[in-house]
Amino acid sequence: MRLGCRLVTKFQSRTESEVNMTMQSFPFTSEVTFDESGFPQFDRAVGSDVLRNLLSNYYTNGVFGLSNTNCFKVVSYVGGGMALNVQPGACHINGVTAYNNEETRVTIDKSESLPRIDAIVLRLDDNKAQRSIRVEVIKGIAQSNPQRPAPVREGVIYDLVLAYVSVRPNVSTLTNAEITDVRLETAMCGFVTAISKIDVNSLYTQQRTLFDAWFGEIKGQLGTDAAGNLQNQINALKEDSSFGADVKALQNQMNLLAPKISKMQTEINSASNAVKGVTDAFEINGRNVIAKGTFEVNDKFNAKNGLIIGGNDTIIVRRFAGTHKRDFFRPDANDVVYISIQIAVPAGYKTLGAMGAYTHTNAEIRLIGFSNNNAFCSVKNPDGKSNVPIRAEVDILFYRCE
Repeated sequence: MRLGCRLVTKFQSRTESEVNMTMQSFPFTSEVTFDESGFPQFDRAVGSDVLRNLLSNYYTNGVFGLSNTNCFKVVSYVGGGMALNVQPGACHINGVTAYNNEETRVTIDKSESLPRIDAIVLRLDDNKAQRSIRVEVIKGIAQSNPQRPAPVREGVIYDLVLAYVSVRPNVSTLTNAEITDVRLETAMCGFVTAISKIDVNSLYTQQRTLFDAWFGEIKGQLGTDAAGNLQNQINALKEDSSFGADVKALQNQMNLLAPKISKMQTEINSASNAVKGVTDAFEINGRNVIAKGTFEVNDKFNAKNGLIIGGNDTIIVRRFAGTHKRDFFRPDANDVVYISIQIAVPAGYKTLGAMGAYTHTNAEIRLIGFSNNNAFCSVKNPDGKSNVPIRAEVDILFYRCE
């Protein structure tokens, strides 16, 4: 039994004129009568166009691939050659649906001397002799720079492209590497989804009309000047896009400075702690420094102008210098000179011995011996550098003998 309805109603316009309009509605159970020849007549019968229009308003064109990603996927044929397999699937094209539970095998024409691109399509054919959806191959044009053939979408034919196949010159077998799947490209095929057609322009017009009415009311409440001033301020804020950019740039600069400021604060705290440590350990009066506790030296202690140990100069250290007839070394790593330094013993003191020997930073010195108030040193130019001065100094330790 066929279901459907053709309902004729009358609508009154604002001008009170009557207009007959036909509305399609279904499904309804038909009342069956028979004509003079005995053929049944269905009073609620509808054609396929009604269902097609309905489905077109519900669904987009494409393949039903959301739940089955292999729906109508094109793959190479395991047996090789120029054959391809189109996997099972279902589709919707302009209100017409189709499904196939088995693979469809298609064969691509043999390759030519130049490359070409063929298309594998689902073709809706509304020709009376066909009235079907089937898999077809659109053969491309062989040329040095081959182009994809366009799907046919005019008249009674409408194509959905499943894949493009690159047919290289002089090949006899196609692989999956030559197949480009375009089912996800909406312009070519796409996956079927439910649709809701919204007239955005009508919505905008409606909302703009509502806004204009509201703004007109505000102008009536605030006065023309106040409302205009408010609008001008809004427009100024829209145009002053640099304000937000300036704030963002300033924030970026602050983010860059933050770690540097933190490091500087750490260094200031460290320096402050160091100063406090010095003031806790020493009493400083001008150029004089007095240790408040025990004063220990882990490394070398250098007293250039002499060192006095003890409250009454019990032990002192004095530095003496010696010279050579040459002022500078030769630029020779083997250049060694020997210098004797005469020691002048302070009155009331006796010599304990030499504490250390010193020379230029680019030279080396060795204290060879000390006798009869003479210090004997060897000084060397180890790297053979030029313009290295020849000099020698020794520190001598004396003690008071009075």
